[in-house]
Order: sequence, then C-alpha cells, then structure tokens
Amino acid sequence: MLRPALRLPGLALAAAVVFGTGAGLGRQPEEPKKKFYSSADRLAAIRQATLFSPSNVSAADILTGPAQRTDQFQLRFNDSVTCEFDKPGSEKSGNTAKFDCRITKVESSDGRVQVLTAEMDEDPVKVKFRPDNREIYAEPASTRLLWALGFYADSMFPV
Repeated sequence: MLRPALRLPGLALAAAVVFGTGAGLGRQPEEPKKKFYSSADRLAAIRQATLFSPSNVSAADILTGPAQRTDQFQLRFNDSVTCEFDKPGSEKSGNTAKFDCRITKVESSDGRVQVLTAEMDEDPVKVKFRPDNREIYAEPASTRLLWALGFYADSMFPV
C-alpha cells in the first residue's frame, strides 16, 4: 500500500545512526545467539565493550557532527527531509511527540538532492516534533558534546 510522503522541514530528526572510531562502534548489533546468558558471558561482554575512545576535542566540528555511515542519507543542519510514515509515537515508549518514518529524499539548502537507492539502509528513523518539545534541542547538543569528548552516542540531527 502506498502512503503519502511527509515533508518535514524544521523538525528535529532523531536518526538512530551508530557512529564512532572505537573498536566495535559503527557496526549494527548482532542478533543474540542464545536465549540465556551466564554471568561469565555477561562479564566477557562488559570487558570487550568500548564506551570511550580518546579524541581531540578542539578539532571536533560540533556543528557538522560525527561521520555518518555511507549506506544512510547524509544529513546536514536545515536539510528538508521527505519520508513515509511508518509507526505512530503511541506505539513507542516515552512521553514526547514523535513518530517513525522511512526517509525517501533529502534536499540540502544548497540544492543537492539525495534519493533512496537499493544500497541504502531503509531502517525507519525517529522524528520528534512540537515547538515545546525540549528534547529536539537538547539531544543534538548533548550527543554532539559526548561525541566530541570521545564517548559513544547516537547521532541526532536537526533538519
């Protein structure tokens, strides 16, 4: 069934995009192979986890943000995003206004247009909206700060 496309200029797009330079970052988590894990399994996973990678904070471009995966849309500040509605926020946890959608096109302010290709990741992204939703402003700022300091954080983009 075809659904109408939504135009989302000026909304904060909370794209759950994994990034980083540390070991294990930038990869999608694998499906669990076991149903139950022992305490030794959990301890081994904790020892292998990388949460911090030393970085040059003064060289970090906070406005541009972290490097984005090449199989996803490249989002920049004030891009106009077109997407198809996927799931209402009422099916998601939390109390803020949001919904999931699948991006089909991104138009930059300089006229560049990105369209969905067969090689691109089509996972839905979370879109948060409403002018009184403080998360729209706080999440991009806080995740950029954590990224600049060398910690793992999801990528959030105001578009």
